[in-house]
Amino acid sequence: MKNKIANLITKDKEISKNMLLVICAIPAVLLFMQCNQKQERIMSRVREERQLVLQLSELQAQQKNLASRAGLSLTGIILGDTPTAVINDMVLKTGDEIAGKKIVQIREDSVIISDGQEVVELKLE
Repeated sequence: MKNKIANLITKDKEISKNMLLVICAIPAVLLFMQCNQKQERIMSRVREERQLVLQLSELQAQQKNLASRAGLSLTGIILGDTPTAVINDMVLKTGDEIAGKKIVQIREDSVIISDGQEVVELKLE
């Protein structure tokens, strides 16, 4: 009988140890799951941002293509009271027209032009 009681106590201690190990492991498992979820959200954002960068690159390539098709080359910008831009060796200001396109805005390193349908940004070469 003593052996049976001793066996039961020993088994009870082993069960208690195992339960204690499981109970102690639960916070670690929960923390791991939370970290995993955060990592998934971060990776999702990274994928979204990567897609936006690709779209931006594509738009920039389209803008460059539109500018080259228009045959316009921005070679200089003079900022001041009346900003001017040198496009195809012509000195122009906001509101002037060249090749059927109106100068909409002169920026520090680019000029925005439009023909009323398309808007193109000429980058300083």
